[in-house]
Amino acid sequence: MMSSPAEENKYRRRLIQNAVLLFFLGSVLSLVLLFIPSEDYFQYYLNQSDLFLDEKNYADMELQLKKATRHAKTKDQWFSIFKRSYLASVEQDDFEYFNILVSNSRKFLKGGADHEALYTASLIWTNQYEKASASLYAIQQDKYKTLIAESLLSYDVYRNYNLNNMTPLEFIKDKIRYQEDPVFFESVGTKADNADLLYNAALLSMFEGDYDRSASILNRLPGNKINPYLLGVLHYDLGQYQQAYDAYQAQSIVDDVKGNQRFTIHQQIGDLAYMGGDKDEALRAYQKALDINPEGSWKSYRNIARINLDKGYSNRARSVLKEGMTLFRDNVQLLGDYVHYFHSSYPVEVKNALDSYISGFPDLTEPHLLQIRYFPQQQSAVQYQSKIWDLFNKDHKSEDVTRFLLWYLSGVGDIESMEIVLQRYEDSGESPFWFYFYESIIELFRGNIEKAVSNMNVAYSLDPQWYLSYNKAVLEIFKGNILIAEDLLLQAYDDLTVQSSVFDQRSYLSKINFARATILVEKKEFDEAIELLQEALELDRNNIRAATLLNKIK
Repeated sequence: MMSSPAEENKYRRRLIQNAVLLFFLGSVLSLVLLFIPSEDYFQYYLNQSDLFLDEKNYADMELQLKKATRHAKTKDQWFSIFKRSYLASVEQDDFEYFNILVSNSRKFLKGGADHEALYTASLIWTNQYEKASASLYAIQQDKYKTLIAESLLSYDVYRNYNLNNMTPLEFIKDKIRYQEDPVFFESVGTKADNADLLYNAALLSMFEGDYDRSASILNRLPGNKINPYLLGVLHYDLGQYQQAYDAYQAQSIVDDVKGNQRFTIHQQIGDLAYMGGDKDEALRAYQKALDINPEGSWKSYRNIARINLDKGYSNRARSVLKEGMTLFRDNVQLLGDYVHYFHSSYPVEVKNALDSYISGFPDLTEPHLLQIRYFPQQQSAVQYQSKIWDLFNKDHKSEDVTRFLLWYLSGVGDIESMEIVLQRYEDSGESPFWFYFYESIIELFRGNIEKAVSNMNVAYSLDPQWYLSYNKAVLEIFKGNILIAEDLLLQAYDDLTVQSSVFDQRSYLSKINFARATILVEKKEFDEAIELLQEALELDRNNIRAATLLNKIK
């Protein structure tokens, strides 16, 4: 059936009208969409990325973040994108997309140091260590010190070591855990600005015998970043006693503030004050240590007693030693001081205490030696020496027994037996200062002055004691070096003057002054010699040789 021309025209008009209507509706919708804020698109895509992140659908999440970047305008918006990308990278242990995202964002965003720090971190996490170290110029702020250190260390380790499939930081942690290379510790500690690592570098350098390097590192350590006690230990081991004293005092203040005083700190303060000749300060520190913990250390009792002896308070010293012996019943050092200083003044009391100790500890050699030295029984010289040999054979590694036997043998001139004793003691792997001292005495008996001097110098280098200076002076007199001997005798006198608790100290000082006077007489400096001899007699009126020489030149 055919439609009329009028109907067709009417149909065409309706189509045209509908098309026009649709065109206008589309235009209106386009205008509406055109004016929808971009932030809504940004938030929409961001929300979509969160949904995919929760579902661990990382590919679609990255696509949504990519769409969000087209609408990101502010720093906060960009950092919201970075945050989601970072979380996904952590979950996947793959920071490549994070690095690409942050890197590309630098074309559109100038986010300052925070933005550049993210870029540096992304480079490290994607093993681009050289680029990371080159990017640090933009983040030179204190809050990024750790990141800067990580970047520098990573590049340094990456260049210089075989990482064995580890990251630089994993390599550093592994190397620090299992090796003891002070150079590596110093390098890492310096770049990381890590006081603990630098302290370890100083400590390891000292263990290797490189004291100059250790001291140099120690001087660079910031005092507010390391425990004062640890600094004190290292200063002490390096022979920097004043710095050690200051560090321990600082630790004492810290402990006082925290209400946590430790007897060990005051014990060490006392030791350093004692070494420095400040006996009053030492006494206060030792007493403080005992107030904190009466059973902390036997050394506090011994040192308090010795200081009191130096001050002339013998009864107080005796009381302190007895108190210490009560608390430390098995301590032979306290017993030794008690016997040494009071055997002549309180012979019955001291002998009873010694006998009681021996009955309680019959297998220890040291108390038997004290008995032989200070309470010898009526016996011949052969029997006396035999008892000392019995103790030595029982424990030839005992320093006290060995030294006493050598002292006795040197007194009777038995150099063959002295050599046997030294050989047996040397087999134990020890060569202390007194070992070389007695080797020097043996060479002197044999007339080998040069060897005697050489061994005495070694002994003095190991332990610069006053009597070693004195014996060095005697050897120099044998060699005819009077001026050198004079200087050594003066040094011995000065050293002995400041040394604490030397038994018969005044007698030894008197003998040194007599030796100095003999040199002055040889130089014909009689007035100075007379002064020294008079002083020698003031120190010890029983110095017959000094009295005789004084009568000759007066």
